[in-house]
Amino acid sequence: MTDIRAVYDGLASEYDSAHSGYLEGAENQLIRQKILALGLEAPVLDIGCGTGLCLNVCEAALDGYTGVDFSREMLRQAKRRWPGQRFVQANAKHGLPFNPHARWASGVALFSANYIGLDVLLGQMQRWVSMNGAVIIVGYGRQHSERPNYLGANKLRRTRKWHQHDVQQTVRAWWGDERANVRELYPESRYLVITRSGG
Repeated sequence: MTDIRAVYDGLASEYDSAHSGYLEGAENQLIRQKILALGLEAPVLDIGCGTGLCLNVCEAALDGYTGVDFSREMLRQAKRRWPGQRFVQANAKHGLPFNPHARWASGVALFSANYIGLDVLLGQMQRWVSMNGAVIIVGYGRQHSERPNYLGANKLRRTRKWHQHDVQQTVRAWWGDERANVRELYPESRYLVITRSGG
């Protein structure tokens, strides 16, 4: 069984440079548009933050941000890039080490949910994001495949991919029909975007 944390620790120093191409920039711009349309408010909780992609695409996060990741080396890169922000090493599967009364106005998880597990991630968002808060989760869709130059692709290619119908059922069970939304980011189903509108 692949140790995902060890893989990301090993990729950390090269991760940002390997994801700085034109395609990645276009994808990030689409995610930014989704975030702007949803209207996230600070403070923002970012679960599976990696090197801090959320801070690149979400202006609200700059006003109040907590990034969580289980990879020490990815967090080391994040702290280097964003020295004024708060980063915490923790594994969302085992719970998050916050004050029981802490709450965030918005929640974000960009490309981490397929590793964490959708039910686990939704449970953490339910626990730590205010009931009226907006949430956005971006995950790998059924047609996603790692690019030829993707670092560690041979070790991560077994990541579970999402089918829209299955994800819709899971998300609506947590959030209800009115606030939950699941959409494909690309027509070829490379990514799925899950959102919960603010109440």
